[in-house]
Amino acid sequence: MRTFFLLVALGLFCFFSCVKDKKRNVESDSIGVLPVNEQAKKEILDKWFAGVSVDEQFVLDRLGEPDSIEFDTYWPALGTHFQKWTYIKEGISFLMESAGKDAPKYVVDVFPKDVPTVEEILDNWLGIGVEEQLVLDRLGRPDSLGADAQWGALGTYVQKWEYTKDGIFLEMESDEDGLPKHVLLITIKPPCEMKTQQAVGIGTSRAIVEETYSSLIDRDNTNDRCIVVGSIYGGTIFYFDNGVVNKIFIGAAAE
Repeated sequence: MRTFFLLVALGLFCFFSCVKDKKRNVESDSIGVLPVNEQAKKEILDKWFAGVSVDEQFVLDRLGEPDSIEFDTYWPALGTHFQKWTYIKEGISFLMESAGKDAPKYVVDVFPKDVPTVEEILDNWLGIGVEEQLVLDRLGRPDSLGADAQWGALGTYVQKWEYTKDGIFLEMESDEDGLPKHVLLITIKPPCEMKTQQAVGIGTSRAIVEETYSSLIDRDNTNDRCIVVGSIYGGTIFYFDNGVVNKIFIGAAAE
């Protein structure tokens, strides 16, 4: 359960911090020698992706103080604190976790920047940020409404809207409890017949999805079960059963 909440926190944090990428390779310059800052960044990334714990002192010793520290937030589901450390020149951010506000911090994820997300739009209208009135005009009242619950990672209120008969499931967000909402996350399943802007929908073959989005696929997070287009921190995920799409998720996820 802890892992689930941490992944949700990471995904939502990145979506609303406009962190767009999870690329894991640090490339050298044309003569094969990395500049000092790039070498320091590579040391951190190599250690992180090798599964070795990276504490705040290791980061500070190599990159110095961050250009900005944001997102100093307590996440009650985990009982821990999070901060976002950003190094603008190096083009990288770190998500730091600690047991308490002043306790030692450790890197729990890293986010190199500037790779675009691909958050698809369904039937040329249903996408992230769409206001609730348009949803109501097009889909009517949902079959089921969840509780309007505050998500600590965002500080906003999120409510499930489920159109079960249509196979459409939305997470709707507002700044305060009871205010008009907009679409935060989208999931569609059978019998939904909505299509992406590239005419991909439930029942589309995996081969067509791969061909359609080839240059935008996140290869690190794509597997036999799903294809990630854009990033798990802001993109579109196609899930498969027997070689065809059986679910589409749009938004920020960390699965």
